[in-house]
Amino acid sequence: MDAVSTPNLESVARCLTSQFSIAKMYQKGVGVELDKKASRIWYQRVIASPQTDADSVRLKNQSRKELMDLDDYEEIQFDTGRFVFLKSDEDACVIAFQGAVSKDAAFKFYKIKDKSLSYGCKKTVILLESPGGSVFDGIEMAKLIRYEGYKTIVRSSCASACSLMFLGGVERELFGSSAKIGLHQPKSTRENDSWCLNSIDDPAVKAMRSLIRFTVPDHANEIYKITVQTSCNKITWISGQNAIDLGIATTLGN
Repeated sequence: MDAVSTPNLESVARCLTSQFSIAKMYQKGVGVELDKKASRIWYQRVIASPQTDADSVRLKNQSRKELMDLDDYEEIQFDTGRFVFLKSDEDACVIAFQGAVSKDAAFKFYKIKDKSLSYGCKKTVILLESPGGSVFDGIEMAKLIRYEGYKTIVRSSCASACSLMFLGGVERELFGSSAKIGLHQPKSTRENDSWCLNSIDDPAVKAMRSLIRFTVPDHANEIYKITVQTSCNKITWISGQNAIDLGIATTLGN
């Protein structure tokens, strides 16, 4: 019988504390056979919980730390955030992108790609957690994601330049009910002034349109229309079946 579905353990997993305890049991082999895969699944259940009270947040943070001990883990900082690299015991790698899209992030992304190759990852997943940022750097990373054959996943919100990175995935998953993709016009900022870019002749708009056509050719016109018709000061959120129908996501996960 699969250890994860053991009836007695399932029956007591009614709160995050119980789930965390089960994960720890499998991690240490206390009362059950040591099983890193099962431990990882239970820690992920804790992290995926929608609960936001102080105790739940504490358990989620602790679960993230325990996951690091289970996997090969490395953190690479860039000027507006960080990459978190995890390799599981099944030759799969997860690269979490956390922070704003920037030139430094795009530069460091190549280091992460090389690390994935050096570890012999048979499948690499890019987990995106970003409010957006530089359009051109988002496009550069989106192209690398597509060329390397990576899968992209969003669990919460991914907007602006992050949405372009999401489109780079050969597979694109919205995981959970909170997952959504935000689209809007590019923005140009200079000193204390900023303005929306919506002209078809603007280099940023051209580059964005080209990427959308490259990554989602069958629905490019629909996605591009939503993007250019949404002010850079607003966001049009796409989620659920609507994301599937538009070709933005290829699957919905629970």
